[in-house]
Amino acid sequence: VHRRRHGCRHRHRTRLIGSVTETLTFDPALAYPSYDKPFLESWNGRFESVFVALHPFFQLPGTDPYAEGYAVSSHTSGISARNEFSASEDAGFKNLPGKLGEVMGDARFIASLSHPKGTDWLAESRALSWTAVAEETGLQTRERVGTALLAMIGAIRGKFPEEVSRLVGFCERTKTFPPSEGSFQPLHFASFLDLFKRAGSQVVMFQEEFDDRPVLDLAFSEFEPNQPYRGSLYSTDKSALIVVDWDSYFTLVAGPRALLEPWVEDHALDGFFADKTTTHHWWVDPAHLN
Repeated sequence: VHRRRHGCRHRHRTRLIGSVTETLTFDPALAYPSYDKPFLESWNGRFESVFVALHPFFQLPGTDPYAEGYAVSSHTSGISARNEFSASEDAGFKNLPGKLGEVMGDARFIASLSHPKGTDWLAESRALSWTAVAEETGLQTRERVGTALLAMIGAIRGKFPEEVSRLVGFCERTKTFPPSEGSFQPLHFASFLDLFKRAGSQVVMFQEEFDDRPVLDLAFSEFEPNQPYRGSLYSTDKSALIVVDWDSYFTLVAGPRALLEPWVEDHALDGFFADKTTTHHWWVDPAHLN
């Protein structure tokens, strides 16, 4: 189901540029596009190219994400913080107030992923491409890796037990952090900042996925991992856009081809350029969607 999150209310704020006051208003044309329309036809066709940036798997020397509780999944089979975490999460669902508690009372914990605090760990991490993970797990393609990730968090119909087992088993065995869904990835922030600098922007514009939140212009010094978390990032002239959606293990980067191609190459980003047929469901048969 494609969530349409844009109502009629638009909250804005103003900023002073020289002697001119500019109003920053939520722009629905820069939100995540329709799930059924090809990316290159989205946003009223304003962007020449769209790069699908895959959220990275990564390893940290001396860190076991499952044993140390960073990665917790109901599908793990080895040493993990699963049992204690799952029990506390399941109990938490039952204690939610009012109607929410009634609706979620029978919910069960599926998965959680967190990262080490701070940013020092970013320089020590080693990213793994989806192609490499596909080869190591026997899943063979990036599409099957995407299916396994979504099945792991219950985001698609069908349990896909073999795919999930292969993926989680690999991550446990090799002490690999799986990517997180629906958020800008910490390992991408440096490249994102560089993109906006190359686009000639002096700040990073940020709007959340809901239109009742203020639009922010973030100084480069304010742009750091986990802040912002999810929504749309764009240059001041709106020539470059970065957007991520709920339950997605990829982020879309849209802009001129001449801007994106060298940027992707210089940062060795994992992913691919969308063609005329690429939609949100590039990774799975739509019949399996919840």
